[in-house]
Parts: sequence; structure tokens; C-alpha cells
Amino acid sequence: APGSTAAVVGLGAIGMPLVRLLIGRGVRVLAVTRTPSAAPSGLANAAPAIIAFTDLRSNVSGVSHFVATTGGCAVGADVLAALRPDAVIADVASPPGSFDCAGDPALSARVLWLRALGGRHPARLAAAQWQVIRARLVECGVLR
Repeated sequence: APGSTAAVVGLGAIGMPLVRLLIGRGVRVLAVTRTPSAAPSGLANAAPAIIAFTDLRSNVSGVSHFVATTGGCAVGADVLAALRPDAVIADVASPPGSFDCAGDPALSARVLWLRALGGRHPARLAAAQWQVIRARLVECGVLR
């Protein structure tokens, strides 16, 4: 929703278009990357905040929507626990996904597992998967 704050973890093939889409819809975006100084060109003008993974936990308390696009369980249970109780949490990375819930079923239950396919799959299948992901993001109020 316009005026809300979303964190997007990972600024690759899925993350960057999502950042642009959210900013275009009036959402304040916290862009999270391994190396902020190497963020894609033009991002600094679009996203008001670009932070490193290492600073993630201390910057998510006001986030209402948290979308992770990186693989390899890059986001730990400590970050999930630091989010607001009403925050929408979505994982759009290919399996095993972005989150390491440390075996905590309560944390795992909070995550919307919206699996993306990446560039190794046929374009038609990826487009169909994006439609499902987009529909879930609309349901959760991330997109309209």
C-alpha cells in the first residue's frame, strides 16, 4: 500500500524489478544487498535506503512487507523474529529459499513461500509462475 515500508532482500533478476514496481506504487523501499556500494546503477535515486545484509536485523522493525529473493537461506530466524507481528513475509527464491527458520514452526508458518523459477526454466513457465506470485502479493496487500 502507498506509504507503507517494504524490505526487498536481493537485487537480482527478481529483486530489482520488484523494487521498481513497489516504488512506482508509492511504497518506501529498503533495498538489501550483500554489497551496497555495488548496488545496480540508478537504485540510489529510486530507493531511499540501501543497506547490507549485515545491517538487516537492526533495520526491519518498521517494515510492513518483507520480500526475500535470494537463495541459500540468507535470512536468519533472528531477522524474522525482529519483524512486526503483522508484517507480511514472502520468499520468492527458488528452493531451498531465502529463510532459515531455525526449525521454528511458528516462524516458518509466517512465511508465504512463493517460489520463483529463475532464468533456467522456459519463459512461458516462468511467466505463469509470476502470475501466481503476483496474485499472492495482491492478496497480501503488497500490490494492488
